[in-house]
Amino acid sequence: MQRLEQIEVKLAAARARLILEQPFIGALVMHLPLIPAQGSWCETTATDARALYFNPRFVAKLDLRQTQFVLAHEALHCALGHFARRVHRMKRRWDVACDYAVNMLVARSQNSSAASAIWIISLSGILCPSCTVTEAASLRAVCSASS
Repeated sequence: MQRLEQIEVKLAAARARLILEQPFIGALVMHLPLIPAQGSWCETTATDARALYFNPRFVAKLDLRQTQFVLAHEALHCALGHFARRVHRMKRRWDVACDYAVNMLVARSQNSSAASAIWIISLSGILCPSCTVTEAASLRAVCSASS
């Protein structure tokens, strides 16, 4: 496994590439301090709109492009105010719907020709680790129909 210093270098490189390739999203990411998650509460990445938390073991498995994707994903949750807008909605459904919307925006902003692959990856566990198989399958169908 990569040392924490190597993972932090990868995160810094992903931030720098976002600034160069997608300045708006890069600026959002730069405003979120990167904090290694302590304990097992964060399996992938997370944000509380004040910081971006990451599981070093998860980030170690990503390539640079995937690292950019997850940084942009978390930053857009903050920019879109997903924390403040849930109100009375059921948390689980709201989280899945927000992940779907954010993934669509990030994929389009990266001009990804493999957008459907990103949906499948995110909905089967990388960015939405608590999705059930049924939820992932039904959302995959919605994603395929909309692309």
